[in-house]
Amino acid sequence: MSSDAFIRELWSYAEEVPMVQHPWFEGILQHRWTREQIILGEVQHYLRVRTNPIHWGYIMVNAVDEKRYELMDVVMENFMEELSTPRSHVDVMLQFLEEGGISREEADRTDPAPGTMAAIEMITGCCQRRSALEGLAMLSFVESQHGGAEGVAAKVYRELVGFYGFSERAAETYSLHAEQDVGHLTPAHACVHRRGQPQGVDDPGALPDLDGN
Repeated sequence: MSSDAFIRELWSYAEEVPMVQHPWFEGILQHRWTREQIILGEVQHYLRVRTNPIHWGYIMVNAVDEKRYELMDVVMENFMEELSTPRSHVDVMLQFLEEGGISREEADRTDPAPGTMAAIEMITGCCQRRSALEGLAMLSFVESQHGGAEGVAAKVYRELVGFYGFSERAAETYSLHAEQDVGHLTPAHACVHRRGQPQGVDDPGALPDLDGN
């Protein structure tokens, strides 16, 4: 199987799980949630996002351990997005909470909802115990539908600002995802071996099960 055919097959699995149909995003797009519910939902979003440096750290450690030096640039780029100054990913997330009258301290004291805890455990566990390439593949699966002018993030941004009346500053995290998530995908694609199988994966059955998002 060629690399292009192998990639097309993998993306066909991802496309069976449209992110736009996720109840949270669908509720925003169909105006089912109130402003207050969205603010509470963004607290949960923050609790998940603040763990991003953890899973990117695991991917970096695995890339070094596996001597997958061709992955370093894309992993480091994402790691620095999470932690770099003057505004990290979490700083941008906090802009939404500030507009909703919630401080970082209050958000940190909030208990993660069951779905939030499950997402954190699933993402962190996969990045820790799978290969660096598999970790990147899992995150690319999500970002493939999140980014772009007509991706989920861009659609949610338009509704948050246009319908719900949140400021552009509050909803900035979604406009940034619309721009940046597209750029994160190409390096992951480039890491596929010329024979059509990811390097370091001897058995295609060992690849992540995309049906379990």
